[in-house]
Amino acid sequence: MTQSAQDKAYENRVRRFATRQRYTLVKSRVRDHRAWAYGRYWLAAHDPDDRELDAVVGARNNVVGAPPGMTLNEIERFLASNA
Repeated sequence: MTQSAQDKAYENRVRRFATRQRYTLVKSRVRDHRAWAYGRYWLAAHDPDDRELDAVVGARNNVVGAPPGMTLNEIERFLASNA
């Protein structure tokens, strides 16, 4: 199943938005659509001085039973609230 051009453009826009705020958008590599991490994303925060990983945003959800990670819409809302 391939990603539509519109979905890819949206992902790239969110990726650039994250980069401007010094985050790296990380996409789940899971390809099985029934897996818990399918279609999920995380934001990795890096220290600009030593390039070591500082934190991962979206590693855990506060909703019981919800899969870890966030959707692109959740990532965009998070970035917009921190802009």
